Amino acid sequence: MDSDFSKTLSKTCSGGDNAEQTFDMTRNNFDNFYFQALQRKSGVLFSDQTLYNNPITKSIVKGYAMNQAKFFLDFEQEMVKMSLLDVKEGSQGEVRADCRKN
Repeated sequence: MDSDFSKTLSKTCSGGDNAEQTFDMTRNNFDNFYFQALQRKSGVLFSDQTLYNNPITKSIVKGYAMNQAKFFLDFEQEMVKMSLLDVKEGSQGEVRADCRKN
């Protein structure tokens, strides 16, 4: 994590339970800023920053950071795929009283 960003997070988090930190500075816009932040080592969550630190997924992050149009196209295609999933509803679906149990 970038040291300046780490200091910002520490300051924000010292604000207590009501402190807020956005995941990216353009949270009201749909864009590729999230991927650019990962390249700058400014991912808020460790799991997100791992996408850039991992050699398997680093090229994907770099590609989306440099090419917003590619990110938009891939996002659109994956949303279409997800819309085709056969989601079970009603009595055919599974409802868990406790999501921690399998």
